[in-house]
Amino acid sequence: MIEYIINDSSKKIDHSIIRKIGENLETKKNRLIIELNFISREEIRELNFKYLNKDRPTDVLSFKSGDDIVVGQIFICYDIAVEQAKNYNWTLVNEVALLTIHGTLHILGWDHEDRDDARKMIEEENKILRTLNLKEYNARV
Repeated sequence: MIEYIINDSSKKIDHSIIRKIGENLETKKNRLIIELNFISREEIRELNFKYLNKDRPTDVLSFKSGDDIVVGQIFICYDIAVEQAKNYNWTLVNEVALLTIHGTLHILGWDHEDRDDARKMIEEENKILRTLNLKEYNARV
């Protein structure tokens, strides 16, 4: 089980769905903790530049930690999540769930560097979205 420590200054996110994500992700350990942060477009742009040398905002960044219990941090740009929810024609809850799942999978070792890995990651994301009764992500790989 994964437990999320949620830092959400927007107060507009349904935290119950995030807790359910942690209950639906399989881990090799009994309990892991991930810090989940909702930040501004400028804050995520700064992190993206500092750590990935990309001078632009992004929707989600995740960083793995060396700690055995607190395994990482996820940063979600609230404004971009709102825009993407509109673009995908689904709820903000659905978008935040997808971004949380995506960031968590990265922390757990998943990547999407090639088409096969991307396809597998999308399948896993959609499997979890289905268990939460949310819309699936239809990305072309």
